[in-house]
Amino acid sequence: MTKIAIACQGGGSQTAFTAGALKALIEAQAGKEVETVSVSGTSGGAVCAALLWYAFKKQETPRWKRLIDFWADNTAHGWAEETFNQFIIDAMRMANRGMLPIFQLSPASPLVQTMMSFMTLGSRKSFTDFPELLRKFIDFDEIAAWGASAFSNTSAL
Repeated sequence: MTKIAIACQGGGSQTAFTAGALKALIEAQAGKEVETVSVSGTSGGAVCAALLWYAFKKQETPRWKRLIDFWADNTAHGWAEETFNQFIIDAMRMANRGMLPIFQLSPASPLVQTMMSFMTLGSRKSFTDFPELLRKFIDFDEIAAWGASAFSNTSAL
């Protein structure tokens, strides 16, 4: 049996590409003697790794569905979210060109959360609250109940 370990790149929303590559890899493994023994990542790649690991542990079929659904939900839906998304992209481009000052604010800060909620007209909470989005796709209480053995290096995914 061929054993593989997967390391997922980070890169913000570019990591959605990683999700698509993982989907293709999982589909290509179907019916073959391949054992995924490890999955890890950095930044957005860590999100992909966690979603994939969770689906493997729950023995979901297809194993890639939770991952792809997460990235579909992480996109802008409706005119308010699309407008907000374009505003952020344009502001970042202007800041990179030196046309706007750069402010280092955490997306989790109450000020930023209030501004995002206002600017998206109270759209989906999961669009502006990343931990909320993750909780839609990963039951962290369930993982805690599994205990330390769920993280063992000796059990294949």
